[in-house]
Amino acid sequence: MKRMIPLFAVIMFSLIASAQTYLDLTDNMDISSNSFIIINPGNYSIQDVGEDGLIRISGQENIIIDGTGVYADGIDTTGYMIKIDNAKNIEIRNFASASLFYYAVHITNSDSIIIHQNNFSYNRVDSSGWINIWTNYGQALGGGV
Repeated sequence: MKRMIPLFAVIMFSLIASAQTYLDLTDNMDISSNSFIIINPGNYSIQDVGEDGLIRISGQENIIIDGTGVYADGIDTTGYMIKIDNAKNIEIRNFASASLFYYAVHITNSDSIIIHQNNFSYNRVDSSGWINIWTNYGQALGGGV
């Protein structure tokens, strides 16, 4: 019996073999399908002004985002460093730090998302000391992913 390699692994391997794009972290970065993005290392203090994600992936697939050496400070615990919607086969890896956002990564209606070797600490927290489990998601605590 032949051993089958999962399609996701084949797609990710082909992305790794393809050209990488190096970019500085900025607000409203729309990422297209079949991309391998490496965020240039550095310290970034940047606010998600529209609260729609610094890095945005919507309706796309087969994307790798590498944040090796990236320290992102969202400044005021609002917005998102990465916002993903209706996407598949996405890998987010190696961010040294993403803090002071509402969520470092916000994902909806997506599948086959891999998130590893990231530090998404110190994002939105409730300072009141009380957690209300009946609060709707828009007013919830926020956090890493």
